[in-house]
Amino acid sequence: MMIGRDAGPLIALLNDDDPQVRGRAAYVLATALTAGQDIAGALRERLDVERDPTVQMNLILGLAQHDSERDLATRALDWTRALWSDPASASGVRLGAAIAWLALTPESAPPELRRVLADMPMPATYELAWIWWLDVRPGRLEDWWQDLTR
Repeated sequence: MMIGRDAGPLIALLNDDDPQVRGRAAYVLATALTAGQDIAGALRERLDVERDPTVQMNLILGLAQHDSERDLATRALDWTRALWSDPASASGVRLGAAIAWLALTPESAPPELRRVLADMPMPATYELAWIWWLDVRPGRLEDWWQDLTR
């Protein structure tokens, strides 16, 4: 899907006061722009200052998808693994990185990742633009989280 040549209005929404607007803007930028439109810089700049955990997750997922679609999946895997394994990373960053890492690889969650996730409460993933496909019936998201953290 192409939304236009000028991503400027969407990039501006990354700085909106409303975290839901920022998160959705990250999702749209990462999923709807054509491969020639490089928005990674704008997403990374927002990630550097973002404090809302859900928006952090959306930004991480967007950056990982952006790299993956540009044949940079190895770079995205290394980057997301570094984020989820770093105890100094914010919880939204760690969880977004964990979900992105799992989406980028056919591997199961390694014990190290399971330990990281076991220490986190089930997040407000209903707010993630990327998560809709997991929650197609009641209880599904909770089941996924429990399976992931076992």
